[in-house]
Amino acid sequence: MLDARPPVTVLHVEDDRELGDAVRTLLGLSGYDVVTATHGDEAVQHVLVNGLRPDVLIVDYMLGEEETGSDVAEHIARIVGFPIATILLSADIVNAEVPWMPGAPILLVSKPFDPAALIDTIEHFAALQRAARQRSLHSGTAHS
Repeated sequence: MLDARPPVTVLHVEDDRELGDAVRTLLGLSGYDVVTATHGDEAVQHVLVNGLRPDVLIVDYMLGEEETGSDVAEHIARIVGFPIATILLSADIVNAEVPWMPGAPILLVSKPFDPAALIDTIEHFAALQRAARQRSLHSGTAHS
């Protein structure tokens, strides 16, 4: 029997183009719909202009001198009106701040990361995200 669920959509925000390309390839080969951005403004445009509603957000913690992945995740969650399952990647996890999104599954992952573990996490986070949206729809409090 075919799985009738739509593919999982991942928004990946990474300023290192080589790593971004590698993650996009990994996720694409794993069957995910992947949208990439190199900075927060580009990610926000995907959400505002294209109406993107990701199932999972993967963000690099250090995106620039003044921008963190946590800030980007919080901003996108405010725009869409619900917390988004987020995987925060950082080479310096000791100093990374986790985004403030009550109700969202969040995982802080050290770079370099295990590709198989990343895929497993995406699967679990997407299932949690979709279940939360479904509950929200049934309770009449949906914002998406």
